Amino acid sequence: IAIVGRGALGTYAMERLAALAWHEVIDASSVEILLFERTGRFGDGEVYDIHQPATNRLNTAAGELALGADSTIEKAKSWLLPEWNTSFYHWCRRQYELTGHACYDLDASDAAGRAVYGEALRAALQYYIEIIRQKGGTVCLIPAEVTAIEPIGNLRFSLSAELNGQPRLFCANEVLLVTGHARRAAASGKNNRYLANPYPVSHTCASSVVPPSSQVGIRGMGLTAIDLILALTEGRGGHFTSDNTSPRRTALHYSPNGNEPDRIVVSSRCGLFTRARSWLGAGNTRLRTSPWFLTREAIDQLRDVAGNTTASRKIDAKRTLMPLIVLEMAALFHAAAAGDVTTCPFPEQGKVSQLYQEFLQGASVEIGTITALANAEAFSGMLFNPEEFFAPLVSICDKNIDSTEALIRFIEFDNSQALPGATRSPYKAAAEGVWRDLRSVFSYATDNGGLTPESHQYFVEKLYRYHNHLSNGASLSSMEKILALLRAGIVDASVSQNPVWTYDDNRQQWLATSAAGLVRQVDVLIEANIPSIGDARYDSRLHNQLFQSGFLQRFVNQLGTETYISGGVATDGDFHPVGCANPWRKAVTVLGAQLDGAVFFQPSAAKLNGNDSNLNKVAAWANGVAERANVKPEAKL
Repeated sequence: IAIVGRGALGTYAMERLAALAWHEVIDASSVEILLFERTGRFGDGEVYDIHQPATNRLNTAAGELALGADSTIEKAKSWLLPEWNTSFYHWCRRQYELTGHACYDLDASDAAGRAVYGEALRAALQYYIEIIRQKGGTVCLIPAEVTAIEPIGNLRFSLSAELNGQPRLFCANEVLLVTGHARRAAASGKNNRYLANPYPVSHTCASSVVPPSSQVGIRGMGLTAIDLILALTEGRGGHFTSDNTSPRRTALHYSPNGNEPDRIVVSSRCGLFTRARSWLGAGNTRLRTSPWFLTREAIDQLRDVAGNTTASRKIDAKRTLMPLIVLEMAALFHAAAAGDVTTCPFPEQGKVSQLYQEFLQGASVEIGTITALANAEAFSGMLFNPEEFFAPLVSICDKNIDSTEALIRFIEFDNSQALPGATRSPYKAAAEGVWRDLRSVFSYATDNGGLTPESHQYFVEKLYRYHNHLSNGASLSSMEKILALLRAGIVDASVSQNPVWTYDDNRQQWLATSAAGLVRQVDVLIEANIPSIGDARYDSRLHNQLFQSGFLQRFVNQLGTETYISGGVATDGDFHPVGCANPWRKAVTVLGAQLDGAVFFQPSAAKLNGNDSNLNKVAAWANGVAERANVKPEAKL
């Protein structure tokens, strides 16, 4: 069994193999597992690198994270490891009892360091390896980059790898591709003034790369950008203290120490940082939504209508999916405003319900109509405005203030909503309750060509950004730090909204030019946007070979003459690559970020006690391996 990529998903895969070996569903003595990892960081990988600054924090509470399958994972059935708790939080508590180190002294609601989760993944991986070895299995950790995979005779695969600069050849019966996030090819001629890849942060943010008192640009304003900013400031010795001058009790003040850059110029297409996630401390609970309008049944009805008119059951993201999203957001907004997120705020026989039924039967509905009817019927005392979610700077910028001050005011407001949490804040309920809690419905509607090709592109390029901005942000504590850095002038958002970046060879500097003509100069530019494997700048010898040979194919959404190529790997329902010829296809499985574009939202960190989709996919893969190995026929899967 060859597992290519040894980050979080690879660790979860080893947990499943260890459990199947423990329960003798698979005969470990007949199994050799080859673990390939280009970086040599087995378990943690680049994103959870154990050497990154302690300032880099996860955006999920410690109590919600898993290190492997639990009893809620349907595909795992009852095959769990005895006396092993896969809760990351419990692992941290055990480590704190053993070591007394403060980094492990976490509450379940705390955002742990990425490095701490990486350490837990490493420890878990070692435990899983030991179990497999105790059962007679062989596990080989190979710090090599796999450069080619080819099917050969006897239903096997040859894997070409580069180990210590020398070519090596390996063979396997099963291949699991979990290579993680893509890497961007470095631009030539810019020396160390252009950093194409943000990870590992410990290298990217080193003083030798970004010197103290320099000017640095960061392209991207999501989680990766926040990691970089905090590593360049707090990670270099600057510190945050409570801001007693602010009426907001979570506000912070930043005190520099001289080792940070003078200025960090940030930019993205929309000019916004992701929103803070709801705080889960002080008795706050996570909102877990059961939808009223954005349901699988509604998607099925809309597909039936689409099938009657176009002979295809594909739906339109803009005209069909977006009205459902906005209606569900409006409902949750008003429910939270009324103080009860479990009760739909619209009467069953009211105008909103009537409009909804007409929409499901094929009527065209405008977002403005939905909003007006929802606000009229809810009686919550507040008004739902979609613009506050999808274009929040528009109303602020109309007040003739600069973009940095507008961003500061927006983050202050958003942080004030994150503090009471999604069960009490109408804004967080509408954002997180739909875009995060209903991800499975989004997947049901969009995956593997569920949308028309043109609207699939609209979904990837626009709605997916809404998802990341509204529901996949950093912790409240991290966003308070970003706010303090904006106020201190360390972070500069004056050209944040989609500037043009160019390199000046004479100055040996990067220039960011806004639409209004404002220019900012920086010494180093760091890319904080992670490319997909469909990006032309994607750098992977393995994937180049797999696509060129046809072993992998990019997902193509086609309807008549209309075509959209999203870039993600095309797979069947069991995540076997459709490009791989039979009978080899079932012995290859592709999971994780390589599917982006074809499959909605592929997070790397698994969630505890929630029938996590990643853990189910990994469990299904391991079950398939056991079936194909057929070494324990009496053990029924």
